[in-house]
Amino acid sequence: MLSYQLMLKRRRFVGWLNAGLFVFVTVVIVAVAYSVRVNLDVAVVAGVVVLSGVHIVGGIGLVLEKRWGALVLWPVSILDLVGFPIGTLLGLYNLYILYETREQTGISSRTLAIVSAVPVLLLVFMVSQQLGSRTTRSPAKPLLEAIAAQGGTREFQRWLSTLPEDSIKAATAIARLEAQGLLRLDTAIQLTRLRLTSDGLKRLSIHDCASFARGVATLEQQRAFVSTFDSASLAQWMEIRAEAILAGLHDSTPATSASDSEIKDYSRFVYRRLSQADQHRYQLVIDSGVSASDPDECWLARLYYSRATEPGASRSQWVRVVTTQTAANR
Repeated sequence: MLSYQLMLKRRRFVGWLNAGLFVFVTVVIVAVAYSVRVNLDVAVVAGVVVLSGVHIVGGIGLVLEKRWGALVLWPVSILDLVGFPIGTLLGLYNLYILYETREQTGISSRTLAIVSAVPVLLLVFMVSQQLGSRTTRSPAKPLLEAIAAQGGTREFQRWLSTLPEDSIKAATAIARLEAQGLLRLDTAIQLTRLRLTSDGLKRLSIHDCASFARGVATLEQQRAFVSTFDSASLAQWMEIRAEAILAGLHDSTPATSASDSEIKDYSRFVYRRLSQADQHRYQLVIDSGVSASDPDECWLARLYYSRATEPGASRSQWVRVVTTQTAANR
C-alpha cells in the first residue's frame, strides 16, 4: 500500500496539473476569441471557459488539501473522458488518483458515486439535444410551403434526403443550391431579392451585418435577418428562395454570371460615387479583407447592395454582379 506522503504528492500533482493546464487553455481561448475577426460560436467558447474554470477550482482545492477539491474535480473528469485522446487520458488519470486517495481526502465511495450522477445526466442531456437537432435539418415551414406552392415538394424532399444529418451542413448545402439557382432567374427577380437583402441589412445589428458581409453568418443570425421582414416581404423572400432552389435542382437554364471585368466595373462605379473620405474608407476595407472592423464591413455591405438597386442604365448589369458575388460566397 502506498504511503500517505506519496498519496499526498500524487494528489497535489493532479491539482497542479489541472490548475496549470486549464489556466493555459483559458488564456489561449480568450486570446483567440479576442483576436480572430471571423464569427465564433459563443456557446462553444463559453462552454470551454466554464469547464476550464471548474478544472482550475478543483485543482486549487486539491493543492490546498481541501475536501471539496476532489468533489469538484471528480465529475468534470468524467466529462473529460469523451475528449479523446487527450481528455480521455487526463480524465482517467484524474479519476484513478482521486479514487485511490479518497480515504486521505475523507470522501467515501458512495459520495463519489452520487457526484458521478451529475456528469452522467449532463452527457445524457447533451446526446438528446444532439439527436433532437437532427430533426431540425428540414428547412423552415414557410420555405417548404413556398416550394409546395410551386409544385416542387417531391423533388426537393428527394434531394433533401441525400444531405448529411448535421443541420448546419444541410443548411449550407441548401444555401449553395439557392445561390446557384439565383443566377438562373431573370433580372427582375434578382433585383427584388437584392432590395429585400439591402433593407434587411439596414435593420440588422452591426455585428450580424458584418457576419453576413464576411459570409460567416450563423443560423441564428440568418433567422434574425429574416425576422426583420414584415409579412409581405417575408412571403416575397420565401417565394424567391423556393424559385431559386427549384431552378438549381432543374438545372434547365444556364447560369448567367457576371464576368471579372463587370465586377471590376461595378466596384469602380461604387467607388466613384463616394466622397473623398468615403473613398479612402472604401479602399481601406477592400485592402483589409476579412480583418476589417465590423462597422467597416457592414458599411461596405450595405453600400454594395444598395448601389446595385438604384435606377440607371447599368442596373441590370450591377444586379447580376452582386448576385454572382453572393453565389460565390456560399
